[in-house]
Formats: sequence, structure tokens, C-alpha cells
Amino acid sequence: MSKLFVHVRLPYFSDVMDDAPQYEECFSDMQIFLKNIKSRGINEQIVFVLNHMWEITFVKDLNFLHNFFKNKLKNYNVDFFILYSVCADDQDDLPKNIIKYNFFQSKTVHATTINNQQTAKKWDKSKFRGLLLTGKAHKPQRLIPLKFLLDNNLLNEIDMEWSFFYYKEYAVDIKRFLNINNGELQHFVSSASRNPDNIKVSQYGNLFSYDGFPYSQNLYSDTSWSLISETGANRSVLWITEKTYRAIINRHPFILFGQPGSEEHLRSQGFKTFEYCFPINYDNITSNEHRFEAAFKNICHIRENWKNLDFERINDDVNHNYNVLFNSVVNEQKQLIKKLKFNDGDKICDILLYDLFHFGHVFGADAEVSTVEDVVNGKKSIIYYYWDIR
Repeated sequence: MSKLFVHVRLPYFSDVMDDAPQYEECFSDMQIFLKNIKSRGINEQIVFVLNHMWEITFVKDLNFLHNFFKNKLKNYNVDFFILYSVCADDQDDLPKNIIKYNFFQSKTVHATTINNQQTAKKWDKSKFRGLLLTGKAHKPQRLIPLKFLLDNNLLNEIDMEWSFFYYKEYAVDIKRFLNINNGELQHFVSSASRNPDNIKVSQYGNLFSYDGFPYSQNLYSDTSWSLISETGANRSVLWITEKTYRAIINRHPFILFGQPGSEEHLRSQGFKTFEYCFPINYDNITSNEHRFEAAFKNICHIRENWKNLDFERINDDVNHNYNVLFNSVVNEQKQLIKKLKFNDGDKICDILLYDLFHFGHVFGADAEVSTVEDVVNGKKSIIYYYWDIR
């Protein structure tokens, strides 16, 4: 019997077990889907692929989700898998149908290849011009680099391309992280606020977000070095997101304002991290303040010694990174196909489950046929992302 794989984006909340009512709503949507499938006379074996990949999780959370859906689905003739990206503790005791998958690598490649997102075709070595894309403005790794640049008169069209999205609800965090008063806050915001790409920012109540796609390729083709303000700086487990992989897919060398050990983690995945360009080894400095300061000094060194850099080696490394990223995603797709036992003739479809802000809704249940070859070559993805569905 052929199988129908149904991708479900699980809601994300700060505490999985405390937020169990939201998963009850999620299961209700799955029930509606199963009812629709039955009414259409579709006879394939249903396999739910439950996506919990865009945030750090814990073993207790994953086991809770597994037991919750196992209990809910026990009276249905269906199978299920749970996918996660980063787990903060030992994963040895997880059930076999809970699978690790590098969400942010795959997201970056998928959004680029499927959605015709253009990228920079080559690295521009003609001059130093940095790119700092900060996203939401309430984290020190996004605020402190901006403050360094502003205090040293580097926030200008010649040296930098940057973004800073201010929302008044973050005022308290900004003042605390930068140790500034109300007047200094207004000066900082007016000097740093900028959206160079006119990207669409989604706002939900007191929150706003931008998932990194789409963007203008000119942000990368017109600059030569990425200053990456990664998502985490104080987390107990390394977490590399699309912010880094987007620089890699655009053939940019980079320096990270993120967690200690981030460069070493990337090197373990086969990427080059350009440490030979820096006078200070900043990656293992445990103090955020000192690590960010060292990273900034490295950027100043690159800017001031641009003509003395090993351009040939940098160019080789950015192209190497580009290839490693694509090959890594292809290989992981192959492994995922094996673990899910996905075969030619099986089908993939989506339930789009909106989170708390979208009032839980099933959007589209029509199946699309895709082959294993299509999935591996990037023409289809066994994991659809909720932002790709129209």
C-alpha cells in the first residue's frame, strides 16, 4: 500500500507540557483532515510528519509530544514521526520515530531553490563593505554590534549596509542591554533604525517577526562581509540558524556575534570560518561582552587591512561553503527518506496549522505526487515549510 505523508507544523510554546491545550487544538485539526481524507475515498496509509524544528527543545518535551500524539492516534490506523532540529540534552533515549533534522540549513536551501530566491553569484573583493542584518531589536547580540558601529561612526552607506527594526515594546530591553536612558534611547533608535530591503515584517500584537525570506540579493552582492547577529548568545546548546546559512549561500565570509564555540561547530560540519583573517581568536571567549568586543575589533582590522587579505583563499572558502551547504542538505534529505521509509509512489501533502496568533486552521489537504529523485534534487521537499504554502 502506498503512503500519504502529511506534514503538520506543531504549535510552538515556551513550555510544551504546560501548553498541552494548544496540542489538543492541533489534534482536532488532524481529525478534521482525516475525516476529509475518508470522505474523498483516499485509501493510502496515512503518515503524519509532525514538525517541531524551529526552536530548541528538550528530551522531556519531545517525549511528551510523542506520548501525547501516540495516545491520541491509537484508535486511528496511522503512523507518525516527530522532527526536531536542536535538543538541549542527551537524545539517546528518544523513540525511533523522533528524528533530528537540520531545519535551518534545509530551510535556507529550500527557500532559495524552490521559491526562486536570487543569491549573490560571486564574492566581491573590490572593497570592504559590511552587512549587519539584526532582525528584532531586543537581544544583546543584535544591539551591541550596532552600538559599536554607531559609536565608531561606521553606520554609513560607505562602510555598512544594515537593518534595525524598532518596536516600542522592546524599549526596556534596549535600555537595559545598552545601559542608556530615555533620551539616549531615542538617539540610538533614530540613528540605527533602518530597513534597507523594505521587507515585509509581520506583527502580532506586541510581537513582530521576519523569517529571513525573501530578501534582495543586492544586500549581499553589494557588500563583502557579513556581521551575523545570531539568535542566541547565552544558550546551553549551540544553535546556528538561517542567519548564518543565508550568508553562506550568498558566498559571504562572516564573523559571528553569537554563542561561544559557534565557529568550531561550523567547522565540525565542514564549513570554513575565516579565522586566518582575524588578529583575535574570539570564538572561545566565554564573556559575551568581551567576545563581542573582540569580534568588533576583528571587523575593524579587516576594514583597515583590506588590501592585505588573502583574497584567493577567501574566495575559495566562500565557494567551498556554498557547496558544503547544498551537499549537506541533499545528504540529509536522503537520510530522512530512509528513516521515514518514503518510496516512489508515496505522496506528500500539508496541513497548515497556524499557531496561537492565527487561530488554528486547516489550509488545504490536496496531495501532490513527488518522487524520491525530486526530493533529493530539491525540486520537492519532504518537509514543506509553513511560510512556503500559498
